[in-house]
Amino acid sequence: MVYFNISLLTQGFNSGIKIAEITGFIESSNVKLDKLISTELNSGIRDLQNSERTDNIERKKFFVDEAYKCFRNARSMEKNERLCLAYLGYIYCLGCMNERENLRVTLEEFSCKHFQVNFWSYKTFKEEFVDFFVSSIQYLPFKLKNYKLFAQDCILFAKLCLLLFLLFIRQFNPQYCKLRMRYTRKKNVETFNELENRINFFQKRSIVYKKMIMIAEKFETKQAKDIMKDSRERLFLIEKQMQIFELQKEAYYYANEL
Repeated sequence: MVYFNISLLTQGFNSGIKIAEITGFIESSNVKLDKLISTELNSGIRDLQNSERTDNIERKKFFVDEAYKCFRNARSMEKNERLCLAYLGYIYCLGCMNERENLRVTLEEFSCKHFQVNFWSYKTFKEEFVDFFVSSIQYLPFKLKNYKLFAQDCILFAKLCLLLFLLFIRQFNPQYCKLRMRYTRKKNVETFNELENRINFFQKRSIVYKKMIMIAEKFETKQAKDIMKDSRERLFLIEKQMQIFELQKEAYYYANEL
């Protein structure tokens, strides 16, 4: 869950945001931020933490200035979730420094950047279907000895195959194909409409995994438990990606207000 928003982030010192809230948002995406490694991003985080711990206003400004330099450099070095964090840190520093015009430009840039949560997106529907089929027959010898479990898995397999088949048909929609291609090839957002479409795309995927969990919950087999576990993990990361999209959407609107 996001505990801050863009308008709050741009207030800098006055926002009351804890640096741990910003870094925690990214770390919850299974991205480990090893503060002991010397990178521009990690140095920027340490400087912001130092500014948070001191009560001396001059020292606060000094540490924010140092963090600003680090995040500025990190924007050209990092990618995906870490790049998103570099932008959030940079926006926070600009808010502290009251750099209104630079803040507006950075918010516009942030709203168009590609930040891809590292999960299933490289898979096609065909690959997902094949993986599901392989997992279905993996324990077939055991299932044949237990007719009840075998029957349950057959029903589960049929229901999920129908769901995946409907998804497979959808991918031939030209707009859908273009959207998926641009996302998987890590293309920046060209228009605000494309950002909205990406949000809609992930909302639909979220619904699919919720349906898969609901279907699997009705069965007691190992395959059903594996499907629930995998679907919940993917659903969590899908929702994390959508939260990043929502921050970008808010940045777009806020930039137009400055």
